[in-house]
Amino acid sequence: SPWESYQEDWRLGRHNTVTVAYKKSKQDQMYTVRGISKSQARRNLEMIRQLHHKNLVPIHEVFASQQGFFIISPYMDISLERINGSPRYPCELQLAELSREILYGISYLASEGWTHSNINCSNILLSLKDAGGAKITGIECCSKSAKGDAGGMNSKALGIVMMKVMEKDSQPKGAFGLRYPERWSEDAVEFLSMTQVST
Repeated sequence: SPWESYQEDWRLGRHNTVTVAYKKSKQDQMYTVRGISKSQARRNLEMIRQLHHKNLVPIHEVFASQQGFFIISPYMDISLERINGSPRYPCELQLAELSREILYGISYLASEGWTHSNINCSNILLSLKDAGGAKITGIECCSKSAKGDAGGMNSKALGIVMMKVMEKDSQPKGAFGLRYPERWSEDAVEFLSMTQVST
């Protein structure tokens, strides 16, 4: 169990599914603790340990227990979902940088033959201290893909994330597109459209 080495501090997420904790032996460093099922661990534990990229949240440790497995990762300051709650819109330079960093992460996963089945705003994290940009978490949600499938599926997910950043969730659930395209340049609008036809 991780609780022999870590002390719980507070919980995150809509359902308090992520615990923020500090290491008892080094209390100045914060981590997140997420539980995954035994079936997820059996399928993906080796993959979780092997995937390393600057735009993926790194795995610090993995603990096993009778209930399942716990993944320990460095604590990141804020999720894209929280940022979307701000009334302020990003500038186009920020939007381009965010898109690039997420695309780097999903392109790496695709190159390794994995599709992340849960790329959304709550699984895109940013650190105020790290200049490396956005990082994708929830790597345990990945599954093996048929050759060529991973890039297209993840590109469409990227488009939905970017639409939410550009629209602040003003679109009806399930709809895709910009209600206010005049806020953005033609290049930004075209990039968003291209994510949905990517193969």
